[in-house]
Amino acid sequence: YLFRGEIRGTYPMSCDVDARHLIKDKAMVLVGLVVLGFVLIGCGFANWLLLPLSVVTTVGAIAIYLAERKPIRRTKRISWRVVVFVLSLFIVVKGLEVSGVTDALGHLILAVVGQNPVYATFLISMASAFLCNVVNNIPMTAMMVPITSGIAATPDMVLAYAYALVIGSNLGANITITGALAGILWIECARAEKWSTGVSEFIKTGLTVTPIVILASAAVLALEIVIL
Repeated sequence: YLFRGEIRGTYPMSCDVDARHLIKDKAMVLVGLVVLGFVLIGCGFANWLLLPLSVVTTVGAIAIYLAERKPIRRTKRISWRVVVFVLSLFIVVKGLEVSGVTDALGHLILAVVGQNPVYATFLISMASAFLCNVVNNIPMTAMMVPITSGIAATPDMVLAYAYALVIGSNLGANITITGALAGILWIECARAEKWSTGVSEFIKTGLTVTPIVILASAAVLALEIVIL
């Protein structure tokens, strides 16, 4: 609805373009799809096998390197700015944990919501959504999981905290470009193609849609916890 005036009904297509020739290396496309399938399935079984997700993704990366046999070319195509950015965020989060900020945050959450799953659902959904846009949703989740698991005293509270974090970390990351790794990678790819969008425009759209969706999702979750 927000973009109803900007999206056209049809787009012209050049008859001179043969889509079959747009893929330059069909073998690597097949390898990439196979590795992607392996990583997705592997991540699903990682917890069951007591393996860190990093093991699965590292195996996938090594498989790509071995199949392509162009390690220097592949390494140069890595967005190192994004890698350094994400690593820096994890360092910041670890610093907050060591300095005692996360413990203080846990006590504050407990003082506000107690053991009320409805309060916890709405507070954690909105708070984690806000924190996503401060430190990115991946390090935010890594910081919040031990906090919430440490203060949840009932099964309902465990569910409320866990799923509220899912809501906040996934939906809240849509407010700013840096809220999620996907947004950061998207803007990097867009800039590589000589196209970008204004930060203010992105935030304006995110603030218009995201809070409504988060509140609606939190309300459904709270209702399910109370009823079930």
